[in-house]
Amino acid sequence: MDEQEISEFISELEIIRILNWKKHYRPKVDICDETQWSITVRIAEIVFEKYGDNSYPKSWEIYCNAIEKLINKPFT
Repeated sequence: MDEQEISEFISELEIIRILNWKKHYRPKVDICDETQWSITVRIAEIVFEKYGDNSYPKSWEIYCNAIEKLINKPFT
């Protein structure tokens, strides 16, 4: 990947305000068979960790599309 692709990816992360996502997403009702996810964003010395259990931020699909575009492979 080149600098332009990385720059576009970072722009998309800024648009979806990934740093403003809640730290933890979870459904209102507990589910036994959970799908879990996590994201770690590092900016210089600062680390942001976001994760969820069967619950996702509203912009999750946009995030997944941005990853797919960056790596040129399906991301689920």
